[in-house]
Amino acid sequence: MKFDENISSLKNGFLIPLSLLLFSFILRVTLISKGPYHVDCLNLALNAEELIKTHQLTYQTGFGYPLVVILAAFFTALSKLYSIYDSVFAVNFMSVVFSSASVVILYFFVKSQLEVSTAFFSGILFSMCPLFLGVSVYGTSHTPCIFFLLGGLYFLVNYLKKKQRCSLLLGGVSIGLMAACRLQDMILMTVPILYFLMSDNKRIEGNEAQGSLFRSFGDCLLFLSVVALVAVAFHFPYLIGESKDIYRSQLSDFILHGAVQNFRGLFSDSMKYAFTKLVYNFTYLGLLLAILGAWILSVNQVKFMRFLVVWFLIPLIFYGNLYSSVSRFFIISCIPLYVFIGVAISHLYRKSKVIKIVSIFCFLFIMYKPFFSIYPILKLRHEQAFIPEYVRWVKDNTEDNAVLITIDFNLFYSYYGPMELMGRPIEVPLMHITIENLDNFRNSLDAKFHEGIPVYITDYGLHIYDYLNEFSRYMENNYDLIEIGSKLNESWYRGEDTMNLSKIRLYRILPKIR
Repeated sequence: MKFDENISSLKNGFLIPLSLLLFSFILRVTLISKGPYHVDCLNLALNAEELIKTHQLTYQTGFGYPLVVILAAFFTALSKLYSIYDSVFAVNFMSVVFSSASVVILYFFVKSQLEVSTAFFSGILFSMCPLFLGVSVYGTSHTPCIFFLLGGLYFLVNYLKKKQRCSLLLGGVSIGLMAACRLQDMILMTVPILYFLMSDNKRIEGNEAQGSLFRSFGDCLLFLSVVALVAVAFHFPYLIGESKDIYRSQLSDFILHGAVQNFRGLFSDSMKYAFTKLVYNFTYLGLLLAILGAWILSVNQVKFMRFLVVWFLIPLIFYGNLYSSVSRFFIISCIPLYVFIGVAISHLYRKSKVIKIVSIFCFLFIMYKPFFSIYPILKLRHEQAFIPEYVRWVKDNTEDNAVLITIDFNLFYSYYGPMELMGRPIEVPLMHITIENLDNFRNSLDAKFHEGIPVYITDYGLHIYDYLNEFSRYMENNYDLIEIGSKLNESWYRGEDTMNLSKIRLYRILPKIR
């Protein structure tokens, strides 16, 4: 029997998605992070606790991510029913669940459009995708976002096949929920989704085409209305709540610095970084198979092929040209490439015996080569929570009334210390730290010395967001930095797929003896 006939006959098709779900879930549970790998993860856990306590939706960051906070609160409350009171574990488990479910949704989406073998190969490869696996084991907004994206696409495929408005509405609701998780990703996916909805009319001619095009515009308008309604419903509490002015200010700042000033323009030097991440995630062999799969699809499924290409390119072009791009931003662009690879492997598997063996070898290579690159990293994070351990070490090596100068890690010191913290001037892309800001900081620091308060700083506090070494030079010129000791700590700045582990020193700051 052929491959499709064999696997389709297994339990009427339920065994494959169930196996994918169990495999993905067990893999992620055994690698779930011990602590909050990222500051956003800890912030999400604390916001979930706050929502449970006050029943008021708390602003996360950026666009607010309201649905992610609500889901985190649900998993936190659920974990307490089982006497698990660690909210960080609860939000980490949330990502495990949604990422595992996303693999199954991808399987059904691809199966509804192509065939079972392609869906299976695409699903299993996506499950072990290093970039996706990296965000699957700690609390983050990416996993529920991808779940609702794939769910929305699945409903839209059903709508295009059966022309049932119910599927269109469900697709709009799901994409609206995606917007409530990560509005920026939904905005980027709007163009490929609308292209997908509209492209069916290109094969129709004459008056029938005009009527079909009119109905298509009407359906797109209905779809977008549902998406907007759902998205606004979740973001509305931020717009009318007590902290609405703070939210609007932070949102404006996020858009200005995170999107406008952070975007370098098309085909900038940042694209080199994006390409290295694609090679890391797929290998060159995987990328070649993705091209082959796109070519195979172009023969009989040109509309779907073009949709996948547009889906791949738009998020890649935006995220790949940011000054501060990181690997998790490219996960959405990876999904269509896995579909292309699934098409290629499924096609090659049907050829001669030699080619069949080669296709299986390629499949195993693409699956395991990248996985074994990230596995030791995730295993180490599963065994040790480096940032909380470092914070406790700093607390043990400073006085009770000590002040720590830090940035980005503030939440960790407030939660795991707790310690009194002091901010410092930072650089943002294309902007220097002014002498005025440095002098104002120095006046605040000298005031602490006059009060007899001991002040400390770490390597991270000294050098993060100090691209031109303006702050660190200023400190070294005006103060004595006495090293207290060092301990292993991890930074999340290079992305989940990179272990950025190093010994970070702690310094006592003293006025320079002149």
